[in-house]
Amino acid sequence: MTARSTKNGPLLGTYIFRQCLAVFCLLSSLGGKQSSLSLVSAQSCIDNFYEIYEKEALVTDTTFNRLYIICPRRIYEIATLDFNGNIREPQSSGVFPPLPLRSNITIRCGDQGSREDLCWLTGGDLHMDGTNVLGLAEETIENVSIEGFVFIGARKHSLWAAKPGSIFFRDCEWKDFVNSQVPIMLDYYDVLNPSKKLVTTFSDCEFRVS
Repeated sequence: MTARSTKNGPLLGTYIFRQCLAVFCLLSSLGGKQSSLSLVSAQSCIDNFYEIYEKEALVTDTTFNRLYIICPRRIYEIATLDFNGNIREPQSSGVFPPLPLRSNITIRCGDQGSREDLCWLTGGDLHMDGTNVLGLAEETIENVSIEGFVFIGARKHSLWAAKPGSIFFRDCEWKDFVNSQVPIMLDYYDVLNPSKKLVTTFSDCEFRVS
């Protein structure tokens, strides 16, 4: 899936977004042309989801596309949440928070975003957070892309989304959710503005009992 900007308008200069895993360059143009996000290099990958939260906490303009590549061939144990939505386990425990969903973010397993690259998220209460529970407050979750993950047995939901927007899943798999409340929890509807929707699309994805 090609990353693209959703904001039109004159932009000056070059927006540089640096991560420990890669360097991305957003080449801007003048005269109201649409900006695009280009991959310059991918030197390493993220193996600690807390890094995504740290980087996203610095992003104040989510109209720019951001790409996070998760290290393949690993099992990521997800943390549990208390009644108030706080993570129970300490950060040093080796378990990770849910993947945060914000507008114009792509989270990809390895360079190709394929299930064959073996990024497994297992356990915990929630695998992907599209709410305001964990602190990344925002009104929408537009143009979110999740690519190449296997989600296994969250106690409550694999995805909980409670904002308008669009989430695209490519080549993902859900399995062993027999004891979960529901794997995909789409928890948004505005009775006063029914045109605002939460749309979730699945491409080459599978749901398995075990």
